[in-house]
Amino acid sequence: MYRELESILKSDEYLEDLRFELEHYNPNYLTILEKRIKDMEKSDHGIVVAGETSAGKSTLINKILNRRIFKGRNLETTSTIIKLRDSERVRIITENDAGKIKEKDFSDKCDLASKDGVKVLRDYLKDMTDMTASQRSAQIRSVDIGLPIPFLKGNTILVDTPGIGGSGEVTKKLMDYLPNAVSFIFVINVGSAGGMQNDRLPEILKSIVLLQMDNEMPCFDPQDVIFITNKWDTIESNAEGSDENSSDDDDVTKTWEALKATIKQNWPTVKEENIYKMNLKDVSLDKSNASSTEFVKFQAALKSTATKAEHIRRNDLLRRKTKRTIAETAQACYDYMLTPAGKEKVLNPPGSTSILKIEWQPNVFAEKVQKRVAMYVSEYLQSKDVSQRFGRLKEEIASFYEKVSSDLSEIETGWIQRKTSKRHALYLDDPDISKASVVGIVLATSPLWLPLLATGVGLTIAASPIIFPVIKFLGRDKRKQKLIDDEYSRCLSSVKDSIRTELDSNQGKVINKLVDKVTDDLLLRRIQYLQKMINQLMKSREEIISNVDTLTALAKKIQIIKESATESLDLFTKEMKAAEAGVY
Repeated sequence: MYRELESILKSDEYLEDLRFELEHYNPNYLTILEKRIKDMEKSDHGIVVAGETSAGKSTLINKILNRRIFKGRNLETTSTIIKLRDSERVRIITENDAGKIKEKDFSDKCDLASKDGVKVLRDYLKDMTDMTASQRSAQIRSVDIGLPIPFLKGNTILVDTPGIGGSGEVTKKLMDYLPNAVSFIFVINVGSAGGMQNDRLPEILKSIVLLQMDNEMPCFDPQDVIFITNKWDTIESNAEGSDENSSDDDDVTKTWEALKATIKQNWPTVKEENIYKMNLKDVSLDKSNASSTEFVKFQAALKSTATKAEHIRRNDLLRRKTKRTIAETAQACYDYMLTPAGKEKVLNPPGSTSILKIEWQPNVFAEKVQKRVAMYVSEYLQSKDVSQRFGRLKEEIASFYEKVSSDLSEIETGWIQRKTSKRHALYLDDPDISKASVVGIVLATSPLWLPLLATGVGLTIAASPIIFPVIKFLGRDKRKQKLIDDEYSRCLSSVKDSIRTELDSNQGKVINKLVDKVTDDLLLRRIQYLQKMINQLMKSREEIISNVDTLTALAKKIQIIKESATESLDLFTKEMKAAEAGVY
């Protein structure tokens, strides 16, 4: 629709006044159309990691990947947009500001299971993205990295952005990328003026709000934004050196409460459980500490966000595909009817009297043309080609559900395997959603052409009274041909709209209902079930850790009692021996 509107607005016929008005009230109207088109054509679902320089973005991504791919520094270093996606092969694609693309495959050059292999990748990326290491990195628009990242399914990507710091150009690259995001992770350095230094992060948040208001981010859900507050050890160390009477815990608590209040003030829709408190450098999946516990919670939220990001834009994509299929179906019918062969087939179908041999009665004659056009369109819409078009859409919906359902099942299985004992088993009501349920729905919905056949595609058009003065001076055969041509052209002028209306009312409704059923019902219930499972597992984990701490404390007390008892026994034994020696 946007392409068609763009084409009309750029045409030279009859539109000078309209273009003048559009340019007066909205000089960028063509640019706005192009933006809408580009957003519709996006296939990546970007989860954007943003924050001030040295906040810990690179460290966070390294922890997520469980590999030290990026080297974090205190200076502003990352100069470009870095996209990370799941891929069986290890490869890097760079695009410079001139649009030139270069691809390099590392699959046979670096083993990501070894430190040396990771270093090969890290050194190459340093040259592509680090301003302090290479001047050419400033001319690179984006770096696309593919490597095995299992939780990033489909076209969901993790995006590292230039730090919000001193370089205006770097900040511009971040701002330019904002409309591409479906979710955000903001990393905040709590040691930098409480994490909101110079209002840089609030400025980014305000920009996102403005983009939403302009409908530049149709697939973005504000409630999915995640805030990672990092470097809490700096608060503790500052407190130690500043006031002997101050309590480290009090300073940390006050900063934590103040920071949460500031975040909520700048982003009112934030969920409190999406604000995490940790020292990223202390995070280890092999060790038990507060930061590692928080990181595990964050990982669960990130996996849920990644799954949601994929199906949100897929929902939008499926709806757009339905609209496009309807438009293409109508256009294909119209294009064929414009050709001489198509016109002949429509007006003179096999087994019917030739249109030119019908008795001359202008109103009846026009009605015959209309009926033959309607009959052809109805037959076209019941054809194998049209059926296959919409059949493929339904198969894609079923395939999408099976894929995402399988991904969710893998996550569920992974979390269930983390159970440590029957005592901490999960007590959840399984939603009992099988792949067959949606597949059955899809296969059961056959083309609904009965309304189409009954209405005759809405092409009953009254004969135009103005045709008679035009044709009364012509001979009988020429008058017939003139009337046929005029009436056929009038039918063609409305045939695309009529087909689209009919397809929207039956096939469009059915397919959109299926999309809603899959994304807003079945998959949403699966995701909610997974979130409930994760919450219970986290609660069980915390109970286990709490019990371990208690048992450790008890073990220490027992050891002290044992040592004391041993000392007492040794002393008693010595005294007994001494007493016995004295007696004898």
